[in-house]
Amino acid sequence: MTSDETSSPAERGNRADAEDAGTGWDFTARLTALREQALRLLEELEQRAEPQPPAAQDIRPARDTASKDASAVATATGSPLVAGASNSATDTTYLDASGASGALYVVGDPGGVTGVGFSQPGLRGYGYGSNAVHGYAVPPNAQAGVCGESPSGDGVYGYSTQGRGTLGVSLRGIGVLAFSRDREALNAYSVDGDGIRAATRSSAAAAVLAENGSESPGGFAVVCLGQSGTGMYVSGAHAAVQLGRSQSVGAPTTGFHNAGELVLDANADLYLCKTTGVPGVWKFVA
Repeated sequence: MTSDETSSPAERGNRADAEDAGTGWDFTARLTALREQALRLLEELEQRAEPQPPAAQDIRPARDTASKDASAVATATGSPLVAGASNSATDTTYLDASGASGALYVVGDPGGVTGVGFSQPGLRGYGYGSNAVHGYAVPPNAQAGVCGESPSGDGVYGYSTQGRGTLGVSLRGIGVLAFSRDREALNAYSVDGDGIRAATRSSAAAAVLAENGSESPGGFAVVCLGQSGTGMYVSGAHAAVQLGRSQSVGAPTTGFHNAGELVLDANADLYLCKTTGVPGVWKFVA
């Protein structure tokens, strides 16, 4: 575990202050730690068991189930459901209806339907011509259409043999929102394909937008680790790379800088940091 993962925000801020003061920060060690972290994550993902599709089941009731002899099962089986009381039976209760509103319509305050399963799913939905489970949050005060929560496992698990395991679509909002306090907010892994693929048709937006909100000068918005390959490959018919200009003219004169940093000043002159230090040794490139 790296020092960034165990240090507090205050400690990280103190480290940034120390860098500005000239004590420096071992960029090579940080990059090595990031590589080791990526390798550990890769090993962890590879060791996970390949998810298996659920066994095919057909829970549609056979037409002769209604003719079962009620005396062959417990007394409660076949009795009417009693509202406001606990109902028990040893056989499955089937509801078969052709109405537009479905076989069962439940309204409750605060909750509508609760499913509990001890060794199988608490709530299972099968769709033969539409979605198996559909959740709708009524505006304007509703939250999520479907909410998954787990103290130690997966809050929401999506699996598909040929389609998408999880699909998020939004017309005017965020299609998929990921948040984490201590770990990766979004963790994507693929055996033979792309880990993450992003695209946009907008001329004013970016396919991938990354931002580091920390105030530390040693933070990175994007880290690319090519392992034994290439760290980053960029191409474009208009331009492969565009550097943003700084507000100052000339090479940096303050702060701690690592060898290898590139700075494009206000006049579009490019400078390369040759030696790590405060402010480092810079060379005019073009």
